[in-house]
Amino acid sequence: MTFFVCFRLYSRDRPTASSFVWTSGKNHKKIKEHWELSKTPMSNMLTGLGYCCEEETVYERGTKIGEGSFGNVYQAKNLWTHQTVALKEIKRNDDRTVAYLQREVEMLKKLKHKHIVELIDVCGINSAGKKSHSLAFELCKCDITKFHPAGKAFRLSQRKSILQQLLSGVAFIHANGYIHRDLKPENLLIVGKGCIKIADFGLAREYTEPVLWEPKEMTPNMGTRRYRAPEILLGSRLYGPPADMWSVGCIMGQLLKRMPLFPGKTDQELLRLIIADCGSITPNVWPDVVRITMYHLIELPQGRPNRLHKNFQQWCDDYLAIDLMSRLLQLDPNKRLDANTAGSHPYFRADPLPAKYE
Repeated sequence: MTFFVCFRLYSRDRPTASSFVWTSGKNHKKIKEHWELSKTPMSNMLTGLGYCCEEETVYERGTKIGEGSFGNVYQAKNLWTHQTVALKEIKRNDDRTVAYLQREVEMLKKLKHKHIVELIDVCGINSAGKKSHSLAFELCKCDITKFHPAGKAFRLSQRKSILQQLLSGVAFIHANGYIHRDLKPENLLIVGKGCIKIADFGLAREYTEPVLWEPKEMTPNMGTRRYRAPEILLGSRLYGPPADMWSVGCIMGQLLKRMPLFPGKTDQELLRLIIADCGSITPNVWPDVVRITMYHLIELPQGRPNRLHKNFQQWCDDYLAIDLMSRLLQLDPNKRLDANTAGSHPYFRADPLPAKYE
């Protein structure tokens, strides 16, 4: 004899809301366990994050689809909703990893936007007596570097669309008081028909405008080297949203050039490549650089003019494209365009228009 039981499941977005799942008697025990787990975080390390589930009772892992600094990424299926997700495994449980995990989860709970990857669940894993965690995200096809087979480039309208969507997401991140600190093509994922999602907020951090009597210092040398802004390469601890905008400029250059814009292997080499295109770093072009200690301790090429427009013409003959990129790649952080201003640049109104996405 079959009977059905209805359980009210906890809603992480609206604690007062209710949703119901009908199940046959043979499965109701598992769903009851899921309900109990969803009410209370599984681990003290995730207390206060608002929701948590036991991975084994909710998700069935499939194939491995990627690998990150903290662990592997798997395709998985929710056993109750049948939704397919990307399950990011967090293998390490040291204090630093947990701090990054907590920060990433807190941010993604607040940053709900069509161009930011959606966090669906925080899961606990208890394997062989060892506790770890995993994060369930909406499943994306791939990042923009793998979207086309080798040798094939995005159409100009697609490049415009990618950049426009990136700027929309970055503007939202900055408007909510955060900086990403690791924007790069590998962290721009694609879902549906060309919709871009900004991912990997492990290095992101809350940001407030500094005041003269209490400047807020950041961790130096953050992000992937090729996309680091000059102020970060020089070891500054006082940086903010303009550092993200430099990364956007590097991504734009890579979309147009089809290879990294500044492929330096060391900070010194990268600074020399930047100077070759953007000109020498001097107080004349960047007055506040004298406040960075490292600037006075290293030798940098002097007397170099800004040749970005001239050097890039072999890769792109679109004046508006090079103009936007050069405004993002200003040596002085205070002179770089913010995301909203960049998103309204004439480049996006010129033919061909940005490709539509779904």
